Parts: sequence; C-alpha cells; structure tokens
Amino acid sequence: MTGGWHSEFISPQKPKAILQGTYTGLIVLIHDGEWKFSHRVEGYNDPVKKFVIDKDTNIWVVGPNIGLLKLRADKDFKK
Repeated sequence: MTGGWHSEFISPQKPKAILQGTYTGLIVLIHDGEWKFSHRVEGYNDPVKKFVIDKDTNIWVVGPNIGLLKLRADKDFKK
C-alpha cells in the first residue's frame, strides 16, 4: 500500500467504509474494530490528491499532474 492524501466516508449508507485517494489510485478502508485496508478500486491507477463523490456515485478526482476527471464506480467501489 502507498501513501495517501484525501479520505472520506463513501456514503451515509456505508458509515464503516472510507474511500482514500493514494499515490497509486483509490482504495477502500473498512472499520471492523479498527480501520483496515479492504481493497483497491480497479481501473484507475494514477495519483488522486483530492476527490468528491456525487449523489450518482461518480467520483470527481484531481491528481497532481492532471485536471479534473470523472470516474464512475460500481455499487461496491470495487471497480
């Protein structure tokens, strides 16, 4: 796992899941007594310095070397 920048809860419906932008894409952390790595979001491997998740589960990302990008996640944030 690499270092990260920005983290936020995925949604109010998933209060034990955090999405984190890292040097190599996006990861999901799950709380099960303590915060643990769950999985990497497949399909995007560039640095994510900041992101926002909108109501339609789109992830708007900004990296250190790119502009604004719109990513679409599946319901489990697996890809």
